Amino acid sequence: MALSAAQKSERAEPEQASLISTAVQTEAITDANLRFSRWSLRFLNPAVEVDYRSYRNARVARWLPILTVLVAAIVLLGVFLDLAIFAADEPTWPIIATRCLIAAGMLGAAAWLYFGGRPRRLQIWIMLAVTLIHVAWLLATPAMLGHFNEYLGLLPVNMLMTFIVSGLMFQYACWLGLAAALAYAAMILSFYQGQPYGPIFYLMVLTLYAAYAAYIAERARREAWQLLQNVLPNSIATRMQQGERLIADEHEDACVLFADIVGFTSMSEKMEANQLVGLLNEIFTEFDRISDALDLEKIKTIGDCYMLVSGLPSTRRRDPQRIALAALEMQKTVERIGHREGADLKIRAGVHTGPVIAGVIGRRKFVYDLWGDTVNTASRLESSASPGSVHISATLRDELGPDFETASMGTLKLKGKAEGFAVWRLEGHKTGTCH
Repeated sequence: MALSAAQKSERAEPEQASLISTAVQTEAITDANLRFSRWSLRFLNPAVEVDYRSYRNARVARWLPILTVLVAAIVLLGVFLDLAIFAADEPTWPIIATRCLIAAGMLGAAAWLYFGGRPRRLQIWIMLAVTLIHVAWLLATPAMLGHFNEYLGLLPVNMLMTFIVSGLMFQYACWLGLAAALAYAAMILSFYQGQPYGPIFYLMVLTLYAAYAAYIAERARREAWQLLQNVLPNSIATRMQQGERLIADEHEDACVLFADIVGFTSMSEKMEANQLVGLLNEIFTEFDRISDALDLEKIKTIGDCYMLVSGLPSTRRRDPQRIALAALEMQKTVERIGHREGADLKIRAGVHTGPVIAGVIGRRKFVYDLWGDTVNTASRLESSASPGSVHISATLRDELGPDFETASMGTLKLKGKAEGFAVWRLEGHKTGTCH
């Protein structure tokens, strides 16, 4: 027996309330995902922090062999400094031997890193290496007492290496830098020949400057990574950040949705610019919530048209039921906002399933986009729909199963299709659940 419009509305209410609740909860999680503490510079979501550190360490590892050779060269230059400063009868060989041992270890580590070695806990290994340099410098102090004042000039090099050059993340650099600064301050108090408070003051100022520079650099890196994660799917952003130049993937089975807001153009002629953009932003923000709640991937917006997909990239699961639920929820959302604004706002949508090609185009203002007949067909289905209707292909209708209410629209002539194309209208969801 056919359901009346009122009965369909009553049946849809629990589904709508449940989906909106899920969307609101998911929005809170999604917003927190890419938010980080301005003090500790850690992402609030531990999984996102792990992803960022993986990206950050991969970048550091790329330059670490060169950096290690540079540090080894600086340590060896210290040998020539020792030979120039110390007299022939002074016990310089323990210091020189220590420096050469450290330099040799650095060069060995550089060779290992260059030929493919990748320590699992890179930050810990860097911190141990930098700590070793600080400790060696402190242990050499008793042997350089007669020339201690000349060696104070090396302290800025050690502190800048800790905070900026070494590749340590801000959190680790702060702990190690603070410990090193306190140890150096105690050493100056003990061995400096003269008034020690001036050198200690300069050491602390230098430490603060270096820490601030490290903070700004780390924050900028996190904000850039955060922005890219918002622009591109996570797995695609990661591939780009790892240096992949051409990203083009074939997906054998994806579900593509196009939704266009009907009546928005005429409504926009009567609105101020800020009202227009504000209303469109509200609608698309609601669409984003629905997409996140149902684990779908938003592709892009074009004017008042919204495009999303199920089944790609690799981290997204393909589920035709979820994309059908999204179309129905988007329909309700636009009508609710239109009713509030006193306007007859509706969407028309088209959904199709099949193979697509996905990739990133451009080097500037790049975009993740889809191509293929499946995309074109979904767009044509959207264009053929009347206001308030969702047109789906017969292929998708067969996959949705009995939980969804559909009505045959017969065969329609779609642009680019030589023959009539079987079209169905998606009318509702019976149970309000999706597995």
